[in-house]
This record gives sequence, C-alpha cells and structure tokens, in this order.
Amino acid sequence: MTIDYKWRYNASYYAAVVDRYYRQLPFVFHLPSQFTLLWLLGTLWFSWVTGESLKEFAGWALLIGAVAIPTLVVLTKLCIRWPASE
Repeated sequence: MTIDYKWRYNASYYAAVVDRYYRQLPFVFHLPSQFTLLWLLGTLWFSWVTGESLKEFAGWALLIGAVAIPTLVVLTKLCIRWPASE
C-alpha cells in the first residue's frame, strides 16, 4: 500500500501568505517603511556624491518620494498578486 501526498495550492494562496507575512513584521519592515528608508538613503547618497546641500534639491526629492513610495508599494503588491489573476 502506498500513500501519495499532493500539495494543493494556487497563486492566490501564495499572495495571501506573503501579504500576511508583511502584516506580521515590525513596522520597519513594512513596505512603505522600506521604500521610505530606501528613498532617504538615496537622497542622502545623491547629496553626498554631488556635493549639493539638501536645501537645493529638497523640492525635487520630496516630489520624487511622494510619487515613488506609493507607486512602488502598489506595484510590489500587484506583482505579488499578479499570478493569482491568471
């Protein structure tokens, strides 16, 4: 007598698992926090490399952050859920 085990899953299962995983993490590891820290590091790196003060490009940096952070969060969540829509 043999017993065959089969793993039953679909893409929406994995999307739910990843979504719940992100919700259980500490605040620093939530997607908006990660992208905000990445943006902040990028802004400080740009300031250091170019030698410009933060006051000179603060407007552009804030605009880029205000657009990029929510966009990257939405795109990440869509890419996690994308296979579930097939």
